[in-house]
Amino acid sequence: MQKNNNPEIKHRIMHKRTEMKKSLKSIAITVALVATAATTTTAAEKKGSFYKEPVLFNFTHAQESSPKQFIDRFGPVGMSIELRLPPFQMYVGKVEEGSPAEATGKLKTGQKIESINGQVLKDIDPRIQLAKIITDAEASDGKITFRIKEDEKAAASEVVVNIPALGAYSKTWPLNCKKSDK
Repeated sequence: MQKNNNPEIKHRIMHKRTEMKKSLKSIAITVALVATAATTTTAAEKKGSFYKEPVLFNFTHAQESSPKQFIDRFGPVGMSIELRLPPFQMYVGKVEEGSPAEATGKLKTGQKIESINGQVLKDIDPRIQLAKIITDAEASDGKITFRIKEDEKAAASEVVVNIPALGAYSKTWPLNCKKSDK
């Protein structure tokens, strides 16, 4: 093979080699990720798992083996939620001063939450379910209804928290979305 001493051609050849190396590296990383994903056990596949289907929007699950976990802020409600095993029973955490939760005068740390808007935690990551409850409430009347128990033996009582009704996200969200503009 004959050597080419033309600097412009040498530069083009070096540039092509660099591009090929980048492409090969990208292909190798993609193959490695696919292979890893194919062999990774999801929480839904674990025996006795709380999750019955794969998590859609994040790659980490709530820690199923940890006895307590916290959702630090349940959106505009103004309180935290404590999740306890098994299987993620909900309890009122901290109630923020001046919040819609405090305005009810009925929510206190340690109360058991039987349901929120008629929903109990089941089959999916609780963070997704709780976010959907807020989104639905904001899109309608702003009411979030808790079924609360003071203790295990007490009857459940209803507590309604009113959050701002901001409307629904538009089909073109985040563009031309009145809710996003608020």
